[in-house]
Amino acid sequence: MKPYLLVFDDGSGSEFRVSRFIDSLDDGATGFTMDGHVCFFRSSLALGEIEDILTRLVGSRLFFVTEVGESPFVGRMLGTHWDLIKQHDKLSSAA
Repeated sequence: MKPYLLVFDDGSGSEFRVSRFIDSLDDGATGFTMDGHVCFFRSSLALGEIEDILTRLVGSRLFFVTEVGESPFVGRMLGTHWDLIKQHDKLSSAA
């Protein structure tokens, strides 16, 4: 599973539910939302597959999604949130 970052515009119209998005991904996908417009999640799907799912769910809203495990990162978050992101680093270094 790879860690991803999703940033989205809630726009106007029906509400975009991040939980519905996470549930529509592969089995075992997990995630959390920060500030209502930012979501970190883990999935084994490819970026193109994630884009297809997002396009169906968000309609014309703007969004940006990227894999975050391959780039250096710093910040201040709860330990459980770091665990979701850093798990990829542990798996990569074990390979």
